[in-house]
Amino acid sequence: MGWPILALRRLRDDIAPTVGLLVLVLATALLASLAPRVVTVLGNDAVVRQVAAQPPAARSIVLVQHRIVVDGPAGDPLAGVRLAGDALRRTFPSAVRGLIDRTDEIVDSGRFHVEKATTDPAFLRLRIQPGIGAHLRYTAGSAPTAAVGSQDGVGPEKMAGVPLYEAGISSATAARFGVALGETLQLRGDAGDPLIGRQEQPFYTLVRITGIYEVLDPEADYWLDDPLAIHPVIRALSAEVQLLDAVVVLDDGAYGPLSGSAESTGRRLRMTWRSFVDPALITSREVPALVTAFRRLGVAYPSANVTAAQDTAMRTGLLAVLEAQQAGWVSAESIMAVTALGPILVGIATLGLVALLAGRRRRLTMDLARSRGASGRGVLGPAALEGLLIALPAAVAALLAARLLVPVGPRPATIAAALGVVAVAVGVVVLTVLPVARASGPDRRPDGRMVRRPGARRLVFETLVVVLSVGAAWLLRERGIHAAGSGGATPSVDPLTAAVPALVGIAAGLVAMRCFPILMAGVAWVARHRRGLVPMLAARRSTEGGVTAAVLLVLLATATVGSFAAAALGAIDRGAELGSWQRLGGDYRLGVPTGALPNGFEPGSLPGVEAAAGEFRSTVPLGLAGPQTLFSVVEAGNLARVLAGTPIAPEYPAGFVEAGAVPGPIPAIISRRLAESPRGVKAGETFTISVEGYALSYRADKVVDAWPGMPPDRGFVIVSRERFLAAAPAARIVPVSAVVRAPAGDAEALRAAVAAVSPAIETVSRYSDVVARQQAPVTEAVRTMILLAALVTGAYAALGVAAALALAGVARGPETARLRTMGLTAREGFGLLVLEHAPVAVSAYVAGGALGIALLVVLRPALGLGDLVGAPADVPLAIEGPALLAISAAMAAIVALGLVVGAILQRRVAPTAALRGRFE
Repeated sequence: MGWPILALRRLRDDIAPTVGLLVLVLATALLASLAPRVVTVLGNDAVVRQVAAQPPAARSIVLVQHRIVVDGPAGDPLAGVRLAGDALRRTFPSAVRGLIDRTDEIVDSGRFHVEKATTDPAFLRLRIQPGIGAHLRYTAGSAPTAAVGSQDGVGPEKMAGVPLYEAGISSATAARFGVALGETLQLRGDAGDPLIGRQEQPFYTLVRITGIYEVLDPEADYWLDDPLAIHPVIRALSAEVQLLDAVVVLDDGAYGPLSGSAESTGRRLRMTWRSFVDPALITSREVPALVTAFRRLGVAYPSANVTAAQDTAMRTGLLAVLEAQQAGWVSAESIMAVTALGPILVGIATLGLVALLAGRRRRLTMDLARSRGASGRGVLGPAALEGLLIALPAAVAALLAARLLVPVGPRPATIAAALGVVAVAVGVVVLTVLPVARASGPDRRPDGRMVRRPGARRLVFETLVVVLSVGAAWLLRERGIHAAGSGGATPSVDPLTAAVPALVGIAAGLVAMRCFPILMAGVAWVARHRRGLVPMLAARRSTEGGVTAAVLLVLLATATVGSFAAAALGAIDRGAELGSWQRLGGDYRLGVPTGALPNGFEPGSLPGVEAAAGEFRSTVPLGLAGPQTLFSVVEAGNLARVLAGTPIAPEYPAGFVEAGAVPGPIPAIISRRLAESPRGVKAGETFTISVEGYALSYRADKVVDAWPGMPPDRGFVIVSRERFLAAAPAARIVPVSAVVRAPAGDAEALRAAVAAVSPAIETVSRYSDVVARQQAPVTEAVRTMILLAALVTGAYAALGVAAALALAGVARGPETARLRTMGLTAREGFGLLVLEHAPVAVSAYVAGGALGIALLVVLRPALGLGDLVGAPADVPLAIEGPALLAISAAMAAIVALGLVVGAILQRRVAPTAALRGRFE
């Protein structure tokens, strides 16, 4: 019982240092326990926000069939349709079914041509959509009823018994089609629609417009990005032929007559079952399983359209959304893993410093015990027990607090983190007395300080650590931070390679600890040959060591983490801008989802537009047997003006933009993916592509990794419109999209002008896209973790430096007091402290800042910053001046706090007490 009693007595006698160490262990264990839980919460929030930010159609599941379902009872005519949808949903994997929040169904008839003179050919479908009345407001007339009549003598064929339905129509469709309230429309079946088909006799139906409505919220999830019930949609067959599609709304009770009429004529209806997914039901831990489940679902329903081979079509964007989120989160985890190791190292160093301060008196008693014959084990045993008595209760309290603060999170990782802090705390407590346990005879001084010069074995070991750390950093750059998943699983963060930056930091600290005394020895030699006592004493103190090495390590790690964080945040913002430039290819991109831009549309005349360039794009085979390739004809001269001075300004090969007829193949720019394809084209080769009936020869004059506005995962060929039309003047190369150069402030006016031309034209702003990338859930999670790591590191650094300088102040107190008897003023005493530690702070700031930036430069390809923000190329380094100033200010504040504490403590020793102590 000797060890426990001795340990308890020392804890009781050193109550203040013990409480301080207990609080520090509690705080460190709490932060370590919270870390995996915070990451889980950030991951859950990121995936929920990522899915919720997608368009409604992308985050829902839609099944489509062309069939006839028996109608239900009078009170629920769509009961059979609903049951058929439920049967299909039971084929979903359980993980997918668990995400579904609500369901509904839509019934559409075939497409009918409106036998009415309009500007463009107009087509209508008859739609039954339960619950649609809650999303409409009738501005004229009233909602349709279930009454269905019939009429004879319809059409040139004088068809008899043609059904007549009551219907509602949107105000936008009524205005575009020229339809009035109360008007009866004669509709003739479109033989080109698979739901109608070609028949011996044309098929007619009639609708009477009983009401004209406006949609309450066109952006509501209820519509699932289907605007047919809101306004007409342009269906382009070619650049010159544009058709208008829309729907009219029937009452639910009209389903029986509608399905009966279709069945009697051998036609079918389109059944659409919609499943709305609740993003809040998705967690980050379930994403890999959900990706697998949606892949299985895609195998069961491989087509997005009903075909002869697939009678059920599935439309959803959740697989792509979850895969993108998973890939981004893997990159985020790698950055978090690398960043989190900085606070861990500083926390360990701070624990060691505080343990050293708390164990100062303990070492004196252990010196006495060793002088009276105590063994090394008898010294280390009580120290280990003291560490356990301090760390274990603190760890238990930290675990309980972490669970209360953040209820969600992995329990094993939480417990392991807390136990790791316990092990570190016990280890540093034992290490503070290890020199006493090992020292004897000539290794000791009367004041209790150990004097040990590094031996050859230790120097060889430290050199080996430095060499291995540099090699590991290079290996990490080459292979990446992710460990390949087995069986096609998603790669995960490899903890060993993620620890490489920490190893590099340790190596840098070892080098700094060995080089700094050499540097200060030179300063001390110069100071000895100059007048003045304070510089000479400060240089001598720095050369002797004391707490200089500990302060150097803490400040070096702090500066490294700070500069790494600042550089990483700058790279994320720069990557978001590059990714947006690459995706859109200009300040604004204008285009129609399907088809070409309207005839006569002039993007250059829009408000605020400084330059505009059109683009024709089509998917064509390369030669006779080559791969399907994106073929783009750009207005090269205008595009150069649109992108002048931007990061993606194009560089054309010679002769690319010449407008006159030039003999020989047309110069082309091809993608590296196409150049490296076995069936592709090599640089300098000539190939043939047939576009709009013109088979022309092209020459691959330039190979590029990416092109503005082109998908990064597709092979493409870029030619200039000037050269193409010179070779084929009669070709109808009508732009399908356009990029324009315009300020951010003109976005609303530009969108309004585009909508006035055609509501089908989509206007996508690069300025909004950059903000969306920078504020993406995964990006914000990474940004939060980086800022938290920097703040925690700064807090630990302040505590560690204050503890170290406090220890120095206590140790230097008697010496300073004796110097005061020799005439040293209080101002000179503070100056002595400043001169002793100022070189340490400056050296640590410079070396740590350079090391943090160098680490990001070396590890940037392995961290996947481009994948995080969607940038296709390597993100260049970007250091922000304000961030560096903030790091400098933080370092100055930390050192100033420590100096003030040290100065106060070293002045607490009175000169008379110091002199008396020499004789006592």
